[in-house]
Amino acid sequence: MSTVPVSLCGVFPVGPENFLCAVLLWEERRRFLPIWLSPVGGAQLLGRIGEWEPTRPDTHNLLVDIIEQSTAGVSAIELTGYYNGVYMAQVTMDDGAEFDCRPTDALVLALMLDMTIEVEEDVLNHASLWLSAEDAADYFDVEFDSDFADGAEASSEGNGNSASGDKQADLDFENLMRELGVEEEDLGFGGTPDDVDADDDSEGN
Repeated sequence: MSTVPVSLCGVFPVGPENFLCAVLLWEERRRFLPIWLSPVGGAQLLGRIGEWEPTRPDTHNLLVDIIEQSTAGVSAIELTGYYNGVYMAQVTMDDGAEFDCRPTDALVLALMLDMTIEVEEDVLNHASLWLSAEDAADYFDVEFDSDFADGAEASSEGNGNSASGDKQADLDFENLMRELGVEEEDLGFGGTPDDVDADDDSEGN
């Protein structure tokens, strides 16, 4: 299986309960991968994005110290699977050893080790969602090259009523945008999806 590098756009509070959602960008295809986080995991990731450091070493500091002082290092941090809303992540060491972990821990370690997180292409094809260049800039502060954006827009127009070519993906993203507080007239995808089940936990906690 091939993996694709992605970037972390940020962590966003969603809905009236302020559930936290990490959003990853697959820049080549201009698609976004939402990952629902537990309250504790989301707070940890937000802290690391803001370069927060605990007074005493926490579990992530300990892991990084062990990696840097007792191993040859990490070769890859990946999201390797997705099933029923649950993502699987993996840390691969330079010696080939592989360790299963939660998506939150994978994202935190990638930040702390200054590594690019990668995602299996099958996972991206299954779970990522399309968003227009204008909405990407408005909601996630992501800017696309104008030539690329124009080409992607033209391509999407050839898919009929579906911006991405996958109507279910469009409905899923419309639902995510609703939960983020976007007005219906701003969505532009059409259709009304069922409400997100706020009890779903992408990390399987």
